[in-house]
Amino acid sequence: MFDSETILIEFANPPGRVVSLVPSMTESLITFDLAPSLVGVTDFCEIPDELEIQLERVGGTKTLDQSKILALKPDLIIANREENDRKVIEALVAEDLMVWLTFPQTVAQAIQDLRHLVRLFQIERDVGQRIDTLERILEWTTLVEPEPTRSKYFCPIWLAEGREWWMTFNAETFASDLLSCCGGRNVFADRVRKYPLPADLGFEDAIDPEEKDTRYPRVSTNEIVQAKPDIILLPNEPYPFGEDHLEICKQLMKDTPAAESGSIFLVDGHLITWHGVRIAEALAELPRYFKSV
Repeated sequence: MFDSETILIEFANPPGRVVSLVPSMTESLITFDLAPSLVGVTDFCEIPDELEIQLERVGGTKTLDQSKILALKPDLIIANREENDRKVIEALVAEDLMVWLTFPQTVAQAIQDLRHLVRLFQIERDVGQRIDTLERILEWTTLVEPEPTRSKYFCPIWLAEGREWWMTFNAETFASDLLSCCGGRNVFADRVRKYPLPADLGFEDAIDPEEKDTRYPRVSTNEIVQAKPDIILLPNEPYPFGEDHLEICKQLMKDTPAAESGSIFLVDGHLITWHGVRIAEALAELPRYFKSV
């Protein structure tokens, strides 16, 4: 596997057969007119209808069909450390396939991945200026609201079937950094996920997480209320929060400043979780939620 810096050294010429296992990178490739290089994408990648015939669907981001990927004989596979299944990625590497493993945890890192992408495909002259503009937009957006005056927010990304817990993210994630750049303060920025689940909810002692991801804690409704968020954002992706959840939040979290001020919003989840070219839209749209309080 290769990181963003190393991958540039491996290709003297742009790769001609690319499998993208990252929906946001697929979108970026298509936006930069690099679709002719794509041969495979995941079931969750959003592509124009005319590309459906050209591209092979290779399964979900976590349920990849290794045989389909191998059959495509890609020059390059674009993967992501947290979006794709580790065992499948390691198996692809064992087959001597070139895998670019991305893992942006900040907006700045995601923009650098875009810059590596345009360098890899040697299209800096055509789109490099767009990356420069995106960096300037990030700089200006970040400077708009000083850290101490930013509104506190809670943003879940999953909900247990019985509503025993809500999954969210801490400061070590792309989503948290993006919302910070847009003017928010994550009420669970310092919250580390504990294992097993009862420990995460405060019912028993935690065990050593070893190599498990601790950036996505599961919190109870009571913990959310005690955190006193000024704003609650309900994204429709990866969990499909909708109007019914909006009403549930208003009832369960009625004692939060967010509920009292009517600051519980349904949000396009792609803006929060998709890195890549979607960042430009996110930096334009998301700050308005924090300005409304």
